[in-house]
Amino acid sequence: MRNIIRWSLTTAVRDADVWHLSDSLTFQQALAEAQRENFPYLVQRRLLVTRDGRVARISRKSILRVPGVPLRAPLNYRWHAECLRCECRAQFQSQMDAEWWRDIHEFENYSDGHLVRVLLETDKSLIDMADVADVEIVNRKR
Repeated sequence: MRNIIRWSLTTAVRDADVWHLSDSLTFQQALAEAQRENFPYLVQRRLLVTRDGRVARISRKSILRVPGVPLRAPLNYRWHAECLRCECRAQFQSQMDAEWWRDIHEFENYSDGHLVRVLLETDKSLIDMADVADVEIVNRKR
């Protein structure tokens, strides 16, 4: 068995995306990478791995504040809709509102061929929802 320290980056303590860095970095290397990528938090997990590569035990994670990286303001409007034909765009708090705006704008400008894309803003990027397949997970009690 061997011990592994897994380093990850995140932008917030709760409800944020986590990006895995590496299992082979030292603390100083992980800290330098977090500063270079402009992430305010560094996450450390200690794993006990068997010879065949299975994780035998995961210890609690430690979250460290990265010095010199400012905290980001929370996102109030995560959903964006923008027309690819004109300069119209809007921000929304729900996906349904962004899709309604898209449908109305495309309908009102049907003769001009306007096309609106809906985007989800994460802590690090904008994701075009046309590239995402919706998956519904049903939690059934047995």
